[in-house]
Amino acid sequence: MSGAAPLASVVIPTLDAGPEFTHTLAAVRAQAGVGEVELIVLDSESRDRTVELAREAGARVRRIVRSTFNHGHTRNVGAALARGRFVAFLTQDALPANERWLSTLIDAQEREAAAGAYSRVVPRPRCSPLVDRQVRDDLVYSRARQVKRATAAEIARLAPLDRRILFHFNNVASCVRRETFERAPFPVIDFGEDLAWGERVVRAGGTLVYEPESVVIHSHASSLAADRARHVADARLMRRLFDLHVCGGLREGFTKWRREVGRDLRFVAATSRPWREKLANWAYSPLLRAAQVAGQIEGTRAPRSGTLIHPDRLPPVEAQAPPPGP
Repeated sequence: MSGAAPLASVVIPTLDAGPEFTHTLAAVRAQAGVGEVELIVLDSESRDRTVELAREAGARVRRIVRSTFNHGHTRNVGAALARGRFVAFLTQDALPANERWLSTLIDAQEREAAAGAYSRVVPRPRCSPLVDRQVRDDLVYSRARQVKRATAAEIARLAPLDRRILFHFNNVASCVRRETFERAPFPVIDFGEDLAWGERVVRAGGTLVYEPESVVIHSHASSLAADRARHVADARLMRRLFDLHVCGGLREGFTKWRREVGRDLRFVAATSRPWREKLANWAYSPLLRAAQVAGQIEGTRAPRSGTLIHPDRLPPVEAQAPPPGP
């Protein structure tokens, strides 16, 4: 990296990213139209070759005590290390689809004078049909570009779900304007730091852009327990931020479960997968959707009182880094 400050820095939190991480690193290094990209990896004491792979790609590596990892706080540490005028955030398993991923995000921010922009997310080829459908249902799968800004009066007139959509921001692949981010970093929050930041920005009069021309490939299956926990956290966040009741009880939950399983059956049937694979997905769908709905019910029933922001609870984040390799 030369002495001059780069246009863009890319910050990636990691934990045992695996050999596939090389593809993400190479894709970041191949970005065009942004000059030399500064690459910063925040590693939570990985036990595999993640740190070695990052250093081989020319990344600056900061070691993080695994037990202190926090989505917002850790990314703030990365942003503080970054020198770029724009700071992009990428998860370790998100793969930029082409060499214009980053420049497209930056162009969107420049054109709209936006505080932040985020990418379209598409599923990995040949991922599970159930995961495929879930990605396609997400707010970040749409092909429609959104420029999101609103006055306080306009926000006050919105229903809870509409506010949630307006404030949406996604750190699977995002980019923020450094001068704005220094004044308003991510909150130190248990879950959903990107959404909470999006709300703060828009309420303060800022602009967010969803830029579907910037694309990353990202999807992964998880265990039933992990899926349930994620839906608990998401429903709790919706309740606390927007007083939005994702799923209020067993009757509503059963209706949602039946609808989602039905959609799974139809989606899987329409694929060209082998019959054995279709049967396996049809059998798994009721279990997966039950775990998710159970998480939604638990999270919705959580009290709205209290706060998710704990700026003073975290111990120091930097572990003693091993000396760099040769």
